[in-house]
Amino acid sequence: MFVSLDIVTFINFKLMQGKFELQSCKLQVTPQFIDLRREENLGLKMSPPPKGKAPTKGAKQILAENTATVTFYRNMSLGATAFFNIITFIFFYDQMTTSVIFMNVLVTIIYVVCFQMMKFISRPKYTTENVLLDPGLDLNMEGGMGEHVKDIVILSSITHLLALISNYFWLLLLLIPLRGFWLVWVNFLGPWFFQEAPEDTEQDEKKRKKMERKMKRYQQ
Repeated sequence: MFVSLDIVTFINFKLMQGKFELQSCKLQVTPQFIDLRREENLGLKMSPPPKGKAPTKGAKQILAENTATVTFYRNMSLGATAFFNIITFIFFYDQMTTSVIFMNVLVTIIYVVCFQMMKFISRPKYTTENVLLDPGLDLNMEGGMGEHVKDIVILSSITHLLALISNYFWLLLLLIPLRGFWLVWVNFLGPWFFQEAPEDTEQDEKKRKKMERKMKRYQQ
């Protein structure tokens, strides 16, 4: 079945004898042709994503992101330390005790250790011609060492600020060793304690049967 359309006039740009010809025709379109064009347009709009692995970061990008990450978390720790000490000396100087001073020094040590660790694991390597050879460990890699160090800095900063409200918030720092023990258990101790016993091979089965026959002979 054909679907008749009105006469469509279009310009056919043909160069014939130095003149343009104007042609008219009657366009007839089948329903199958309409469905085909509709599928083609839909395919262009909903084209599948390209196959293959996601693009990886370049060495220069990793180096730039590592530098920005170290600077950001350094400023976070410095800001929390400055705010805590200023507020404490202005409003709570008479309430300062040995325990508060000790916890303040402890958190500061945590900041320094985390900062030095991030700098160490993200240290780039250059050739003798000053060409970037290795950008260092990606601090923003999901599940990597950098993620755990950043979590420690965030927890310490939050604890440092909340300790202005109550000294009981210092107990939040206990989450750091608990988190460390959990990671060691999941990645090392747990699999080692609960690993399945190795299955007997064919050679072990033969040895076992041979030992059983010897035991039967001795019993007789």
